[in-house]
Amino acid sequence: MMIRHGQRADRHPEYKVHIQVWVDAPLTPLGLQQAKETGQFLKEYINANNFEEVILESSPWLRVMMTAAQIAKELGMNKFNVSYNYRELMTPQCFDYEDPMPQLLFVNKTMDYISQKYLEGIQYVETDDSKVMDKSCMYPETEDEAFHRIKVLQKQLAKHHKKSDKKVLHLILTHYHPVYILSKINRGRNNNFSYCCKSSIKIQDGVVKRLNFDIDDSHEITQEYQPCQIIMIRHGERADKHPERNVEIEEIVDAPLTPIGIQQAYETGLFMKQYINEHQFEEVILESSPFLRVMMTASQIAKQLDKDRINVNYDFREWCDGEYYSNENPLPKLLIRRKDHADLEQQFLEGVKIDEVISPDQLNPDQLFPEPDTLVEKRVRDLTEKLTLKYAESQKKVCHIIVTHGHLVKLMALANGGQEQRYIYCSKTALEVHNGKIKSLLFDSDDSHVITKY
Repeated sequence: MMIRHGQRADRHPEYKVHIQVWVDAPLTPLGLQQAKETGQFLKEYINANNFEEVILESSPWLRVMMTAAQIAKELGMNKFNVSYNYRELMTPQCFDYEDPMPQLLFVNKTMDYISQKYLEGIQYVETDDSKVMDKSCMYPETEDEAFHRIKVLQKQLAKHHKKSDKKVLHLILTHYHPVYILSKINRGRNNNFSYCCKSSIKIQDGVVKRLNFDIDDSHEITQEYQPCQIIMIRHGERADKHPERNVEIEEIVDAPLTPIGIQQAYETGLFMKQYINEHQFEEVILESSPFLRVMMTASQIAKQLDKDRINVNYDFREWCDGEYYSNENPLPKLLIRRKDHADLEQQFLEGVKIDEVISPDQLNPDQLFPEPDTLVEKRVRDLTEKLTLKYAESQKKVCHIIVTHGHLVKLMALANGGQEQRYIYCSKTALEVHNGKIKSLLFDSDDSHVITKY
């Protein structure tokens, strides 16, 4: 059984938990409670299923060891094993392109220090196979490599338990991706992102018999949080695709909207204002791609929502396909990187202010280009997961509006059951998320709110 850790402090600054190392954050108080509830569930599960032996192992990340410690306490155990086999998915994008493992407290602090400060006296020991593993080969790691790692691990565990003369429950405390992968390689269908979710398989005679739990969190006694919505909206009509509009274009890869596009954005803002009022959202977040046509669309929406600024986030950039851009990176040419923000705001955004989530000085465009179709699909999946987790425990009903590009709007819909294949100006895709889960696809690249089509 693979179990994800509890709520992590770096994703929830509202708890004001001290974080020694950012890539190795501890649990929040709620995360500790989730881990305790998981331990209580496991205690009942072990008794109900008459397990004769319980093995408890953990990833070396602090939040996972803290989760394991709470479970150990509930099970009456005073020690658990730690292995790098159960590590996080090691993609460079998740760790600012720097190997996180040398920074782990597990590496830099003594067991006594970690045990007393974070694990309530529960001790741990690194497994022999983990000690001899070549840590330098673990980073970076692609998603495909992580899938392979978990497949190999499953085979090894099946072989290990093949000749067992006891009914064993092997508990592995880990991260979301291993839990997700274990589900998927055994035909699971759930996409739950919640903390302390679990996937488990039954192994008999060295063979996987079935998937018992499919990214399941039904054991948690959770507070009822507010449902939120993530809405992706495509920009309005772009000038470079409509030369008949005679719009001046300063930079061809960063063309502005046409007058029709501005009208479409205005109509989208009117729709969003009504939609927000009807659904009684308590907070509205408005973000934009750094491309000019998108910022212009976002500014029209902002005006209708009585917002005086928009967040510009490079995560919502255009699909930077090398072939489409003739193998020349468009990002350094964007006007937001070349012009004074005040000039952009006055010339194109009708005075709406720009706040960059990532400043140009911090951004390395070469890391973002070229972007194969598989990577843009992963980017959309990762963004969806990140935002679903962000609002897993929201106390407010939030509408998170992302003004972006057609390909991203379509991909988010298709990944969640959508059918629309067309790229439509100012089309919208919306997801309702609740308690760390995607509950439903509300709009599928829909443009029914746009009156001005041409």
